[in-house]
Amino acid sequence: MMTKSKMGAGEQERLMLSDNFLMEKVRYILNSPSQREEYRGLNSNDSKVNFFLNHFIMNDYAIRQMKNLYLSSEHRVMVFLEMVEEIIHEIDKDN
Repeated sequence: MMTKSKMGAGEQERLMLSDNFLMEKVRYILNSPSQREEYRGLNSNDSKVNFFLNHFIMNDYAIRQMKNLYLSSEHRVMVFLEMVEEIIHEIDKDN
């Protein structure tokens, strides 16, 4: 896999757009208080990841992006879950 420093500007921009698209879907899901509570009730990392993979809001493109960007290693899964927690914290703070 190419590192960001070895990627061209176009590849980096495409990666950022994919990430933004995916995280906006995640934010949309988590804007619902009932969905945040359901997510908070999950105990394992696998169940938290599956919450998003199986959510009706997630289309095939978003699922592929999630798998490519965040599910290729345990470290990336943890990065994704930390980002989700940050989104939840932001939403809770705004409400």
